[in-house]
Amino acid sequence: MKSIQFGVVCVVVAFAVNVMQAQTIVNTETLMLDSEEAFQWTIGLGGDFSAGNSSVVDLTLDGGCAWAFEAWEVKASGAWAQLSEDGNDIQSSAFGQVRIMHGDVNVAQPFMFAQTSQNNVLLLNQRNLIGVGVKRRVVQSETFFLDASLGAFAERETYTEESEELPKDLVRNSLILSFGWDVSETLSLRTTTFVQSSYEDVSDSRVFLECGLNVALSDKVAFEWSSGLRWDGQPHGGLGQWDLGNTVGLRLGLNDGD
Repeated sequence: MKSIQFGVVCVVVAFAVNVMQAQTIVNTETLMLDSEEAFQWTIGLGGDFSAGNSSVVDLTLDGGCAWAFEAWEVKASGAWAQLSEDGNDIQSSAFGQVRIMHGDVNVAQPFMFAQTSQNNVLLLNQRNLIGVGVKRRVVQSETFFLDASLGAFAERETYTEESEELPKDLVRNSLILSFGWDVSETLSLRTTTFVQSSYEDVSDSRVFLECGLNVALSDKVAFEWSSGLRWDGQPHGGLGQWDLGNTVGLRLGLNDGD
């Protein structure tokens, strides 16, 4: 079940139902695998192509990996998506993060990370982060867990010409809550919530929420639904405050370690 839930090696075939704007939320915690072995990794792939009166290409790729040695863990994750029509980008986004962790998550697990991303839907040319924090498992049982992380990071954002915004440098705090529940042998639920606020102006806050539901169809295949919500207290470039996206598809685990 764990390999289906987290996709130790997975291929995702999905279609998106978009509300307001395109799906613009990337859930780093989902891709940051819990490394129960020395090395684990996951890959997600989806796409669609049509030609004729209009040529449309819709491709997505995401992945994560984790190395564990003694009390250390190194985790990396990334995602890339492009939706274009007749060679013109409708949506283009990319994301990558590296995280180094130490210690026992059931006690306290300090970490540091570096992250970069871009997203033309959000008029974001580049967003670079570097930060530190500490993570702790608050609740643990055979069927569910709750993790809490508290940290801070330095952020630099540069925007596309369309936004007519100057680059911005900030320091933000970060609260992350991750919840996972194996409802049954075939049904699992996972949610992650990020709250990020500027130290200079608390009204400059952002909230990210993602919920994922997996229904196992076999030992290696699961039906997957995920929904992501993004709220920005001070959006730039005339953007709205809300983004909501949904994805429905299949997740195929090719290496069942259970």
